[in-house]
Amino acid sequence: MFLNGLKTKSIIRKLEKVNAARVPVTVGNRLKSIGIIETDVKKFDRKKLKKLASIFNVKEQEIQIVSFVKQKKKEDKENPGLFSVKDIGWKGIFKSSGLKDFGSNSFDVLISYYSQDHIVLNTVSSLTQGKFKIGLGEDTYLTHDLSLEVKTAETDVFLVELEKYLKILKLI
Repeated sequence: MFLNGLKTKSIIRKLEKVNAARVPVTVGNRLKSIGIIETDVKKFDRKKLKKLASIFNVKEQEIQIVSFVKQKKKEDKENPGLFSVKDIGWKGIFKSSGLKDFGSNSFDVLISYYSQDHIVLNTVSSLTQGKFKIGLGEDTYLTHDLSLEVKTAETDVFLVELEKYLKILKLI
């Protein structure tokens, strides 16, 4: 218990440094990759990936998704698309190979598709390289460049609002 508190504080200090040093970068003309961070409870609707890809004018294969699970099962240990609390170490170091690969990619757009405030999700969102970061909820302005007030169950509304704001910002 005591060590978990210290580990959490070390992660929070790391996130504060990373978020303070972050400089938003304008997205170029041609987007190459999109990353999505989600929870296993409220997933991004896979049927809507084609619509998301058409908004950003990318192929569906260029979209990578990682899902947060509370606890990995034995059969999920080797799944690179899943991560849990145990996959984040002291100072926010990514332990699992799947999370390391996802975090090392420099995405043109990174979508944090969750509305709950959780230290592990915030860590992955902050430490993953993304030129333009999009989040859900009102308290995500420190980590993300664009925050949309949409529920995770409303994927259609999210896509409509996303497209609207990206056109206003002249990013698409």
